[in-house]
Amino acid sequence: AMSALLASTFVVLLLPSRAPAHSPLLPIRSQPQARGRLRSATPVACVRTLTTMSFRKDDPPEIAVPTVSLTKSRDGTTGTATFRFDSASALELDNVWENGLLTGLWLHDEEGVLHTADLNVVFERGRPVQMVAILVLKSVEEWQRFLRFMERYAAANELEFESAAATAAAADASAVSTSPSAAAEGVGS
Repeated sequence: AMSALLASTFVVLLLPSRAPAHSPLLPIRSQPQARGRLRSATPVACVRTLTTMSFRKDDPPEIAVPTVSLTKSRDGTTGTATFRFDSASALELDNVWENGLLTGLWLHDEEGVLHTADLNVVFERGRPVQMVAILVLKSVEEWQRFLRFMERYAAANELEFESAAATAAAADASAVSTSPSAAAEGVGS
């Protein structure tokens, strides 16, 4: 009776210390051994779905926040999202030896999973310095799904969207000359 009770209870474990402080707890089901003792915990479905990115399907969330660049076709049906991680945990020494091979970029949220296997590592002086993943969006539905994921990810990580047009306009505005001769030329036109 006691082992049946243990098999149906949940133990709550914290994410690894490198996870952000705002990460919620994940429920873990403990499996009893033959003698009725608890052995290592195995993950089960989360009570609350996280909006996360990782480099292996079942990895803890990546703590490095990427720079994301978006491109879209002229007709708006296809596009790409390029993720650049400058200090990803997967670039740490011995990460592949301890955790296994990288299988791509996994984007998890309440709607499911988006995945790309198009993952590259940028090296400088023989050391990995950046991870680059490219997610190809082949339809309007995939594009909308990706945008919903990014809205959730931005909200969870206190990020905001900055369009390239707004960035270019701000750069142009700061580059305008305010010298007296330029102001006089602008008044006379």
